[in-house]
Amino acid sequence: MAGAVINIRVRTAVAADIPRLRELIEASVRELQTADYSPAQIEGALQSVYGVDSQLIADGTYFVAEIADQPTPKAQGVAAISH
Repeated sequence: MAGAVINIRVRTAVAADIPRLRELIEASVRELQTADYSPAQIEGALQSVYGVDSQLIADGTYFVAEIADQPTPKAQGVAAISH
């Protein structure tokens, strides 16, 4: 895929994004935290610490990044901006 151009669109998250955002957060935690935490700790964190903050979505300070060239774009990444 060297030299390929991927068009990324960043937009404000909406409530309809929540299921996909949950999937992304869970996949991220499971992938990125395995070297530092036990499976039980990861499961506990997914139940209590990590999750979608619906207030940030309501505030318009939660964003998603999508691959714009897909027929049906879906969130590929997330960010929350605080001020």
